[in-house]
Amino acid sequence: MTSKPHQALLVAALLLVPAAPAQSPLTTLQDHHRVLLVFAPASSAPQFTKQQELLKNRASDLMDRDLIVIPVLTTWTTADSGLRDENVPFISQAEQNNLRHRFNTNTQTFTVILLGKDGGEKLRSSTPVTMEKLAALIDSMPMRQQELRQRSTHASSK
Repeated sequence: MTSKPHQALLVAALLLVPAAPAQSPLTTLQDHHRVLLVFAPASSAPQFTKQQELLKNRASDLMDRDLIVIPVLTTWTTADSGLRDENVPFISQAEQNNLRHRFNTNTQTFTVILLGKDGGEKLRSSTPVTMEKLAALIDSMPMRQQELRQRSTHASSK
């Protein structure tokens, strides 16, 4: 679901953000990244496939908004090796169960949840979400507005 630059961003984020021993990998991303959790029974589920298509080739949009996509699958298969490699901190059965419990999702349903940098739930959808919808929502958030102002100020001072 994520591209190679996005994979590198996730790995770097997890390595650079200090975590207490008992923290979940998701907690380590808080304050630094927005997270899109994509819950599905399997990667072959039609809605999961559609969500992948909607985000395909959008790595620059994802990176610009500090957005990391994390699949939460009930069943992982050998065909999911790419997803597995990109999301190692999140694929243990315990972490997958923790995410499903925390966000009250069913193992047989598709759900997309957008978490802000504050860790709060900003969007929940039972259907795939376009990058345009995600971008519009994120870009309307006060923290994102602050980020854009800081970038603008930094760019104009050069």
